[in-house]
Amino acid sequence: NSVEVSRVDSATSLAPESHRRNPLQVIWMRRWIVVVTMILAMGVGLFQFEHATPMFSSRARIYVTQSGPKIVGADMATVMAATNNYLYTQCELICSPTILQGVAERPEIATLPTFQQSDDANAAANVVGYLRQNVSAVPGRRDDIISIFVKAPNPQDAADIANAIVDQ
Repeated sequence: NSVEVSRVDSATSLAPESHRRNPLQVIWMRRWIVVVTMILAMGVGLFQFEHATPMFSSRARIYVTQSGPKIVGADMATVMAATNNYLYTQCELICSPTILQGVAERPEIATLPTFQQSDDANAAANVVGYLRQNVSAVPGRRDDIISIFVKAPNPQDAADIANAIVDQ
C-alpha cells in the first residue's frame, strides 16, 4: 500500500493575500512623512493666522414696508409671497452699484481709514468695488426687517458704512 502525499506549496497559496496590506500599517511604516506633512501644514496655518488682516462685522437692521394698494379678496399665500419677493428685491437694491456709489461719494465714507490705505487715482471705483464685496443684505425670515452686514478691517468703519447705507 502506497500512500501518496501531495505537497502544497505555501508560497503560491498565500500569494493573493500578500499583496493586500493594511492601510494603517502602510501609514505607520511611512510615519515620518505623515509627521513632517502635519508640521508643515500647522506652520502654514500659523503663518496665515499671524499675517491675516482681522475683519470686523457690523449689522444694521431696517424695517421695510411695501407702499401700495392693498389687494382685497386676495389669497393670503399670494400676499405673503409678494411680501417675500419684495424684501428680496429690496436686498438686491441695497447691494446695487447705484446705492453703493451714493454711499461711496459721501465725504464721511471716502475719508474712512479703510479707504485711505489706497494710493490709486480711481479711489471712488475702489470704494464701490470694496463695498460690493463686503456688503450683504438678508431679509428676515418671519418679519419685514432687512439686515445689512458690512465687513471691514476697522470696527468703527464697518459701523459707519452700515449706517450710511441705511441713510442712503
